[in-house]
Amino acid sequence: MRIYTLLALLGLLTACGINPSSTTEEGHPLSAYFYASEFNPTDTLVFYAEQQEFENNTRIKPLPDTVLAKYVSPEIMARLNFTGSGEYFSAYQFSLDSHTIACVILTRDNWFRMESLLLFNKKNKKYDRLMPVAQLYGGESGQIYTHGWLYKQDMAIYLFSKEITHSIIMPTEENEEPVEKDDETNSLKRWRNDNFESIALR
Repeated sequence: MRIYTLLALLGLLTACGINPSSTTEEGHPLSAYFYASEFNPTDTLVFYAEQQEFENNTRIKPLPDTVLAKYVSPEIMARLNFTGSGEYFSAYQFSLDSHTIACVILTRDNWFRMESLLLFNKKNKKYDRLMPVAQLYGGESGQIYTHGWLYKQDMAIYLFSKEITHSIIMPTEENEEPVEKDDETNSLKRWRNDNFESIALR
């Protein structure tokens, strides 16, 4: 089931797209696995971790866990794949600011998919942060979706997230048929001081 309900805030995010770059981001060990893109002021990057995201983009390729584990901490590895049996895929990379490269990495398992920004800090030459931007997990009786939109406004970078919890309430004496229920939670973060900081939604 796919749900696309958006707040009025998302009226700002109509200009979606990534512009391929002719050069590759250099200076980090995994750069060869990620294809280069640019994050321009008019772009909105949309993250949704759906199956077709893995299948329709021929530039997305497998990222061996043995290679990934050489360069990221055990803590980041655990957050990337808390099921313990998932597969990793590398997508595109872009400059988040002058000293941070964001690498879009996908995790896939039978009942779990996640899209994250693996952040490489050029100053300390390490992958030191992970920011999940989209998730899809659950089974037939319930699912949790998280969709993300990364965009620029007034010289700042924002990440808007929508989490949708879809559940099925089983029949009771009052209700003979199962009832489907959706609950939505929205959040907004701003990239500042080398981190995504939560800010209040107005």
